Amino acid sequence: MQRYASFGVGGLIGVFSSFTDSEFAPLITHSLDVAKLSSAIAERFGSDRFERRFVFLAGLVHDWGLLVKNAIRTPARFSAVLGDIVFPTKVDARAFDFDHLLDQLETDDLNRHAEISASIIRYIELPEVYARAIEHHHRPNDTHAGDEIASLAMIYSAADEISRVYRKSLANGRTAAYHSVFGLLNSDSIPEPVRPAVQDLFLDVVDMNYCLDALPHADRYFGGYEVDLPLFIKLIETMSFTQDYRSPFTRNHSFSIATLARDIGAEALSDRDGLELKLAGLVHDFGKITIPLDILHKAGPLERCEREIMKGHVVESFKMVDPIIKSKDILLAAVYHHERLDGSGYPLGLRSAELPMRARILQVCDNYVALVEERPYRRALPPREAIKIIEEEVRAGRLDGDVFELLNTFVRNGYETGKYREMLNVFLENQPDLLEASAG
Repeated sequence: MQRYASFGVGGLIGVFSSFTDSEFAPLITHSLDVAKLSSAIAERFGSDRFERRFVFLAGLVHDWGLLVKNAIRTPARFSAVLGDIVFPTKVDARAFDFDHLLDQLETDDLNRHAEISASIIRYIELPEVYARAIEHHHRPNDTHAGDEIASLAMIYSAADEISRVYRKSLANGRTAAYHSVFGLLNSDSIPEPVRPAVQDLFLDVVDMNYCLDALPHADRYFGGYEVDLPLFIKLIETMSFTQDYRSPFTRNHSFSIATLARDIGAEALSDRDGLELKLAGLVHDFGKITIPLDILHKAGPLERCEREIMKGHVVESFKMVDPIIKSKDILLAAVYHHERLDGSGYPLGLRSAELPMRARILQVCDNYVALVEERPYRRALPPREAIKIIEEEVRAGRLDGDVFELLNTFVRNGYETGKYREMLNVFLENQPDLLEASAG
């Protein structure tokens, strides 16, 4: 059995929080609130059955099913709702009313997205008690699944309610927000069994400030742990899905590149290299979360300043990924994907001698996948037409010829770029209508 280096999960919390620099700000901010609040409440609840790291991580993704459900079922509307979210500063983003976003996206049973969130928790291999608790967190009093699950569901329910009330009231100022939150202390909105723990938290001025400041504080509330590469990739997949499904033009972009790079890497180098290239492919465009949708969706040529903003996504990707991936080989493969052998690429203008094989593989894969995907300014190209364009780039000395030959062989043999299908099969196992929609 092949052994891989371990990867720290704690750093992913920081990457997750950086997504507040996008239209996902209301969801990310609410998720961070719930993760920290549930961790703090669970500690005060007095049970040693709940591990802080798992309480935090499940709380972080407790509403992620909302994103998956709407991105799959009504992608155009989902993108339009995101496009209507405009904020001038990150501070303003913290005051977003999550309920407003929820009202726009949630059109059926509120608990349905909780069921999908529970499936996500199973996919990233957290213990089952956390999945079951998230599944019931909107209806904690209805669960008959045992004291442990019921108690944890009530903790998440309380954290969810505190965050929603606080963020909704924050538009009227912090004093008004605190008045609203303290009004919950003796309210039926906080399940009675966990109310003493919530009251104790409210009396702790330090924890309350940390819990509601919209920053991750992973060291304080999460602690962290390390996982092997295959599980780390599962965690990254859930985040790259978020980035890709922001726009209907990139719905499978990172995953398609990741699987193609994995397969070419395994053929050209080794299975291990292939798997590490999959990771590089999944994170290579993380920085695009900071690019405004009006630039990503522009049908005509970009203006100079827009081009510079777009090029900056590589730098943003590096800033996000550098703290979480210790391997320089994986990191450079990801952030060099727009460099070219003749020095004409960006952002560093590197030349052939400075570009390792892994980076060359990702460059070819990124080019090919982008060509066979639809863009706002052109149709998706047939594979053979895309191959001809890449061959011209090879002849011009910009892309690697050996990597191109492998790609060409794959395409001649009918290779199809990958999709988030395997992951979504798990997420949507009990959602047949959404599973059918995801196949489109």
